[in-house]
Amino acid sequence: MGSGDGAREFGETMVGETIRIVIVDDHPVISHGLRNVFAKDNSLVVVGEASETKEAVKVAERCKPDVIVLDISLGRGDGVSLIATLSKASPHSKVVMYTMHREEVYIVRSLQAGALGYVLKSDRMAEVVEAVKHAFGSRIYLSTNIPQTVLSEMLTGARQNAEPLATLTAREFEIAALMAKGMKVEEIGKDLHISPKTVRVHRTNIMHKFSCNHVQALFLQLRQHFHQ
Repeated sequence: MGSGDGAREFGETMVGETIRIVIVDDHPVISHGLRNVFAKDNSLVVVGEASETKEAVKVAERCKPDVIVLDISLGRGDGVSLIATLSKASPHSKVVMYTMHREEVYIVRSLQAGALGYVLKSDRMAEVVEAVKHAFGSRIYLSTNIPQTVLSEMLTGARQNAEPLATLTAREFEIAALMAKGMKVEEIGKDLHISPKTVRVHRTNIMHKFSCNHVQALFLQLRQHFHQ
């Protein structure tokens, strides 16, 4: 049943131990494809959908799904930073990232934030189903196209502070991503609903972490990290 805020919720089935899923992706074609794949498995049911961060939190809070399949790029939103908020809205829910980003920094950030699965949109759709079932059982699932060493290195702390992007806080990461798109301080503040002064403070912290002495140097580095 559709809701007034643009999010969508669907009926439930009562067949055995059903895994209830919410899909968060801003591409309707992707959401439709996931819904079709999940519909082929009697143990899976999609109970809601959202296309942006605010909708996602509302749907998670209402539906209390077992698993949330979450994209990283949500317009100007950051799916990884959203994990903590979703966990507060629905503490029981497990998170599986479904994204185009294969860079290790995204994988590490997602797992550190609490995601139990990381699947690439270039993978076979069957991998998403496997990731959902693993997450439901509180087990980690990584795309077969991601080196398994990423997980072991993260758990042993070998990657800690090895990558500047991995040291950013959730808010710093959001600002860094918007900076990489060429947005100005005032635009970033408006987009994130914070003051330009706060944006500049975060920008200074980001510059320190990237060992940059001026904004242009930081911009060039961020462009390399956030390339599409």
